[in-house]
Amino acid sequence: MSGAIMSFLFPPKCVFCGRPMGAGAELAVCGGCEGRIPFSGGVWLFESGARGNPGGCDEAIGALAYKGVARSALSRYKFAQRPEYGRTFAALLCAKISRAAAERAAALGEAGNPRAAGAPGASGAPGMAWAPAGPRAPSSHGWADGAAALGEAGAARPADLPGARFDAAGGLFDIVACVPLSRARARERGYNQAEVMARHVAEYFGRPFAGRLLRRRPEALRQSGLQRRERLPNARSAFAADMAEAEKAGLGGKRVLLVDDIATTLSTLHACARELKAAGAARVIGAVAASR
Repeated sequence: MSGAIMSFLFPPKCVFCGRPMGAGAELAVCGGCEGRIPFSGGVWLFESGARGNPGGCDEAIGALAYKGVARSALSRYKFAQRPEYGRTFAALLCAKISRAAAERAAALGEAGNPRAAGAPGASGAPGMAWAPAGPRAPSSHGWADGAAALGEAGAARPADLPGARFDAAGGLFDIVACVPLSRARARERGYNQAEVMARHVAEYFGRPFAGRLLRRRPEALRQSGLQRRERLPNARSAFAADMAEAEKAGLGGKRVLLVDDIATTLSTLHACARELKAAGAARVIGAVAASR
């Protein structure tokens, strides 16, 4: 049965309130919830040089603040068998990444003539390597383009900024990866919510998805059950890079966009980034649907 027929028979519902959407809806956010979405205040959670995390993420970005309708929707996405929510959260994240990339492009120079940060005459965050997008362009996705049209309070939309979407974001990362689940948790849940989002993000930006670069050690404790002070030491021993998968993906010297659903202390992202760098990654940008 085609997607159009399925959409007609079973129209999508708003991820935030559950209200049925029109059969042709690309983005599962109703008009009533558009103004209730708690977008994160800034573009970056932190940038290069703004927070000392040796070996961890070089930068991190989040689309939403983990509160209100975003918190309840992400809880359903994670625990209530709602894998279809992943596309909408990915769309919101794609819009934020595009905006961040466009602002970075503007800081480094004209989007059509980017310069590397740290090079003579360049400006921008220290150590941020810039490269023009490759020839592979993404296909059009109304579900992600629709997220860019949602107004963020006090912020320009991605389409309003130079170099938005692929042309700018293509210079930030080469590969998309995700934070892994343990095998037991994946069997219980039926899907890895970070992987669902990451696949959509990779498709939108036309970048390869490498979903097996990392694995979670079975003896590791769940981060959500720990106090803030316990999360960092637990995360440091919870993940490992798969060197065979890293070689298969050509990870050496590549820049990775590492996707997860929620960030509290960023300890999970940093731990995963250290493993990716130990396996050859040059840089890692953490990207989450929401941050606390």
